[in-house]
Amino acid sequence: MALLPRRPRRAPRPPADVVRAAAVQPIAAAPVVGGGWLVLGAREWVVVAEEGDDGDGAAPAGWSAVERRPWHEVDSASWDADTSSVHVRWIDGTTRRVALADDHPGLPQVVRERVEASIAHQVVRDLPGGVQVRAVIRRDGEGALTSQVSVVGTDVASPEVLRAADEAEAQARAAVGLD
Repeated sequence: MALLPRRPRRAPRPPADVVRAAAVQPIAAAPVVGGGWLVLGAREWVVVAEEGDDGDGAAPAGWSAVERRPWHEVDSASWDADTSSVHVRWIDGTTRRVALADDHPGLPQVVRERVEASIAHQVVRDLPGGVQVRAVIRRDGEGALTSQVSVVGTDVASPEVLRAADEAEAQARAAVGLD
């Protein structure tokens, strides 16, 4: 007797209430450890959580978006397959780790595609002492261009690093016609 081939596992669909709370058309979504959902839309990343009990003994009030960040604010993102976690460093220096309740093979690819889609141009400079300067021209959800500079390393406030950051940003802006 021949065995039927296994159908590929489909990613779970978020409940309609979660999609309404996220207020985005999901490209990908996954339940997160501890409850809630990570919903990835074309323009932004949204974490949706169940609203708490209001104390009257009734069921929770529903779902609400507790974090909403546009893709052009991502400085870097990585996937930890061992913990099924997405790690994001935002351009403002804050970080976020979201552990998924199950393995979702397509979700890391969507994160990568959305971040890359927001990048119009970038200039990267590796400096002595392990310092890296990155000037990136990003496209926001409306298509407007903006420049962002990030500096990673140990001596990020030296005059040489600040000068290199200014030069990299000027070069990146000039490359796309931003003056």
